[in-house]
Amino acid sequence: MRFYGFNIKKETVIILAILAGAFFLRLYRLGFHDLWYDEVFSIIISENFWENWNPPLYFSFLNQWINLFGISEFSLRFTSLIFNLLGVYFTFLLAKRVFSARVGIFASILMSLSAFQIWYAQEARPYSLSVLLGVAATYFLYTALTEEKLRHWILFVLLSTLLFYCDTTYFGFFLFFSQLLSVLIFSRKKILGVLFFLPVFLFFLPRLPSLIAKLLYIKEGFWIPAPNLKSLVITIENFNLGYNMPPFLYQISVLLSCFLLWGCFLLAKRDMGITRKTLFILFLSFLPILLIFFVSKFFSPVYLDRGLIIFSPYYYILLGLGAEYFFGSKRFSRIIIFLLISLFAFGACGYFYDLMFTPVEHHMGAYLKKPFKPLAYYIKENFKSADIIAHTNPSSKLPLEFYIENHRDRQFFLFKSGMIDTNWNRPFLAGCRNVEVGDVDLSANSRLWLIACDWPRSGMLDENSSLVKAELDKKYFRELSINFDGLWVYRYVNSSNGIDK
Repeated sequence: MRFYGFNIKKETVIILAILAGAFFLRLYRLGFHDLWYDEVFSIIISENFWENWNPPLYFSFLNQWINLFGISEFSLRFTSLIFNLLGVYFTFLLAKRVFSARVGIFASILMSLSAFQIWYAQEARPYSLSVLLGVAATYFLYTALTEEKLRHWILFVLLSTLLFYCDTTYFGFFLFFSQLLSVLIFSRKKILGVLFFLPVFLFFLPRLPSLIAKLLYIKEGFWIPAPNLKSLVITIENFNLGYNMPPFLYQISVLLSCFLLWGCFLLAKRDMGITRKTLFILFLSFLPILLIFFVSKFFSPVYLDRGLIIFSPYYYILLGLGAEYFFGSKRFSRIIIFLLISLFAFGACGYFYDLMFTPVEHHMGAYLKKPFKPLAYYIKENFKSADIIAHTNPSSKLPLEFYIENHRDRQFFLFKSGMIDTNWNRPFLAGCRNVEVGDVDLSANSRLWLIACDWPRSGMLDENSSLVKAELDKKYFRELSINFDGLWVYRYVNSSNGIDK
């Protein structure tokens, strides 16, 4: 039996090979990096997942996973690996259902190679699960519209509801709205479709107060800046190559992507039977991103590429459709397709080599992970009972409280009065183990370990770290200074008998 030029057996072998390759790419160095701030935050939320304004699904699952397999970098991230791998498979299924197996093959190749996907497949955060739930819900929605079977509608309702209970950015609402709009515009079963969208809203109502509370708090101040038109281009660049490539390769990848997207237009123009299907996928890939862009411009900045990842499968499908148009044509077109796949592969290499060429606007909220365990081991080996540990940047506090758990009660955050908390774009407040540097008073037999850094793994200090260090240098004797690949540790004593090492 043949399907769009593929023998069923051959198609199965190809997709299994793609999934195997995707699995090993995501497995490679899975536990290599230490847990960073957001991953430790996931562990904390998992301990009280109902008492948090973030949706509980992923964190409740993580809680059960930890009970079964314990806590390690490898085991915590393995769940994201599996979710992302299933997301690749459902992207293939959706593309095959809407267009053809060859479109699905190409889309799944790009998604499996994407450094952007690999990054979040190797992070203990909800993003990979959100991708899976979103694309799987879309698959069953399209199947329900074409086959009219009740079980497909039920699966769509279930998966959409689970997405709402998983997606911490709540961008799933924009996907849901775009799905509803697509049904109203492109489907002949408008009333039936709307009827099955309503239960999803009803099932989410218990979590609505948490969503409102989070939105109101974010509106008062948040670390994400307002986007501009360049932000939209950066999103496409990140979908293509992740965070780890030099600028000129991003530009080349966008040009190649535009070439394939032009192929989508030509194919839809040539074959009117594909036009509705192309618009359906186009709605799900770009409309939600544009809506989030406008919300971020005129309400509150929430535009963040790692949240937009749930729309990336539809983008890869569009690229696959463009490749379908050009694949059988001139040799030049095949070279373009080969170059794009090669660039995606280079992006994966850049991720594994921990490259980071571009300014922070290109990897907003994503940084090379710091080596917390060597620093934690050093402190634990040299810690004395009267010692205290102070952090001057939020990125070090949670990870080192996790890795130096037996001294968690001896750790606090130190800040200079008037400094802004970069997490929430509002001033630091004393309390809850937040201490103003002027209130520090070391006793004669105690030592203060100061952990100073910036969010990037640059070895530079942020403004608060620099000011706190300058204040302590005036007041106490600094007997130790060591850099742990982007993490500075200074040790202060209330004495003048030490030697600065």
